[in-house]
Amino acid sequence: MNEMMLRQLRKLLDILGNATRCRILNLVSDQPRFISEISRELEIGQQAILRHLAELENFGLLSSFEEEEDAERKRKGRKRKYYEISPKAQYRMFISIDKDDLIFDLRTPERPDYLKKLDQIEEQIDKARRLPFGFMKLETIQRLMNRLEDEITTLDEARSHAIRLLEKLRNEFE
Repeated sequence: MNEMMLRQLRKLLDILGNATRCRILNLVSDQPRFISEISRELEIGQQAILRHLAELENFGLLSSFEEEEDAERKRKGRKRKYYEISPKAQYRMFISIDKDDLIFDLRTPERPDYLKKLDQIEEQIDKARRLPFGFMKLETIQRLMNRLEDEITTLDEARSHAIRLLEKLRNEFE
C-alpha cells in the first residue's frame, strides 16, 4: 500500500473511530439535517458539531447545501445549511490479518459513466441556482431539465434492455 493510501486509510479510521462522528453519520443517513437539529438530537454543542461536520465534509463523507426554509427566513435573507451523506462517498475496505502479515486495501470504486454525467449536471444546477433571476437563469434551467430528461430516457432504455435479457435467460433455463 502506498503512503497516500495509508494516510487516507488512517484518516478514515480516525473519522469512523469517533463516536460522535458515527452518530452524526447515522443521523443524517435518514434525511438531510441542519446544524442546530443535529446538535439538539445528539445533545452536543453546536461548535463541537461544526468541527465534526467539517471533518466529515472535508473527507467527502458528507456534503452540504443551503436552503431558505420559510418566508420569515427568506425575508431576513437567512439560509439554513443542511448536511447529508455525500452521494460520492463510497469506499471499499479489505483487511487481511494472519500471524505474519497485515494487509489493508482501501479503494474508492470508479463511478459509472452515467453517474459522472449526473454529477456534472448537478454541478451545473448548483451554478444555475446562483444566477440572478432572469432569462439566462430560466434558459439554463430549461436546458438542464432537458438533459436530465434525456438521461432518464437513456437509463429507462438500458433498464428495459436488461429486463428483456433477464427474462430471456429465465425462460431459457426454467
